[in-house]
Amino acid sequence: VTAASKIQMLVCCPYDAMGATMATYGGQNVGAKRLDRISKGLKSCLIIGAVYSAVALGITVLFGKQIAWLFIDQGEKQILGQVYLYLLGSGVCYMLLAVVNIVRFLIQGMGYSMFAILAGVCEMVARGFAGFILVPAFGYGAVCLGNGLAWLAADLFLIPAYFHVMKRLRRLFQEEKER
Repeated sequence: VTAASKIQMLVCCPYDAMGATMATYGGQNVGAKRLDRISKGLKSCLIIGAVYSAVALGITVLFGKQIAWLFIDQGEKQILGQVYLYLLGSGVCYMLLAVVNIVRFLIQGMGYSMFAILAGVCEMVARGFAGFILVPAFGYGAVCLGNGLAWLAADLFLIPAYFHVMKRLRRLFQEEKER
């Protein structure tokens, strides 16, 4: 898990960059009262996230074992399969991570940081569920899917939260316009 996590940290840096970009983008467009641009920007960034997710998964599938050798000793060949399985388990869920980072940071940049915090709580609860319930029942395979489960839980919260925030801001801007 340690070796795979190091690799995953490198692979996942672009998701952090996408999130940071969307935080700034969201804040600027809320300040300019241009909510129409937020939806367009979100769509564009999600497309970029999907393309990157496919590329990252492809690299993981094709070169995951070779990359793993950078983080494990040559004498630890039995670990290689476990590292690769963990990378694949997370890799197939990278689009879920893209949505988490893009939408979470967008909402935060729009001024609704509490939703970002609650999404983190959803991730934490899902990881706890995976660790305490799934791992004892299914073993290492459940560990490999723990990230994906956490990202899915956050997404299930963040997507409706995004629509709620947009609805709230539209109403707020409409009320300001009417004054």
